[in-house]
Amino acid sequence: VYVKTLTAVVDVFSRPLKKTEFLDVERRKKIFPSSLDVLLEVHRGWLTKLEERVLSWSADSGIGDLIVELLPSLNLYPPIVSAF
Repeated sequence: VYVKTLTAVVDVFSRPLKKTEFLDVERRKKIFPSSLDVLLEVHRGWLTKLEERVLSWSADSGIGDLIVELLPSLNLYPPIVSAF
């Protein structure tokens, strides 16, 4: 659900607004930081890996390595959440 919602925010609002003059650049960047596109790609990739892991799940499986891999990308959140 998160990736679908983030995709909608980027595809329906952020990218189309970049092509218009409805909002000035400063306001648009404050509402939709450039890291939003990167964040979407990170979570799409992580979701794919998570789905693949679930499909091949066994008694010895885990997702800790996937979470550790995701940790560095969490620094994308502060510019997004600080505006709210």
